[in-house]
Amino acid sequence: MCYHVQVSGNPDAYEKRFGRKFHPHFIDKMKKLYHANGFAHPDLPIITQENPEEIELAQWALVPHFAFNDTDAKKYRVGNLNSKCETIFELKSFKKPILERRCLVLADGFFESMDYNDVAYPFFIYPKDREPFAFAGIYSYWKRENGDVLKTLSIVTTTAAPNHLMTKIHNKKLRMPVILPREIENMWLKKDLLPEELKALMLPLENGILTAHPVSNDVNKSKVHSNHEYITDVFEYPELAGEDWIKKLLAA
Repeated sequence: MCYHVQVSGNPDAYEKRFGRKFHPHFIDKMKKLYHANGFAHPDLPIITQENPEEIELAQWALVPHFAFNDTDAKKYRVGNLNSKCETIFELKSFKKPILERRCLVLADGFFESMDYNDVAYPFFIYPKDREPFAFAGIYSYWKRENGDVLKTLSIVTTTAAPNHLMTKIHNKKLRMPVILPREIENMWLKKDLLPEELKALMLPLENGILTAHPVSNDVNKSKVHSNHEYITDVFEYPELAGEDWIKKLLAA
């Protein structure tokens, strides 16, 4: 799954990478998120089907349009940080957005944990070229009890295999977010795609694009405020010293 990401907060970098300008309403609200914890529902930069020429912000954790009230919305949010590609066309919260409201969720990296002797060791995962990238996402609108309209998003996930890096890191659940290769980012935003066409886009990223390194376990501690620059520093765990594949990653 994907519950923790990094967003550089640099509008110029995103505008250059994705060839779009920030919507004026959102550019001053863009924040640098060294560690964005999905359960805190931060605002993430997105590019939508409705407005594909601009970058805007949406809250992480999708609230479906049919949520009755704030309590109902909170219940849905718990399970809607991610949307599994295997069930996205069937579940009530997702089956309309996947067909009509897809988006690119822009980021610089994400965090996942490896299970080693029943202990979770977090890794920071990012492209080798250190360029921003796009998760496949969906979004929805929900009208709150006070009349405000909330735009929320969910990051689509898929199986980790055959991505070698992700199967080693996320070795318990064998999942990874759908990261769209540059050449198909705009395809994800194309209107009127059929389910079979969309399924062909929701695949594990090919090998060789991502790299990773272990980071502080503060990422996994809900009571620790880890949105600080140190959180992506390499953290050495003595118990992992014998893992040759980790040594090779750090030496690359």
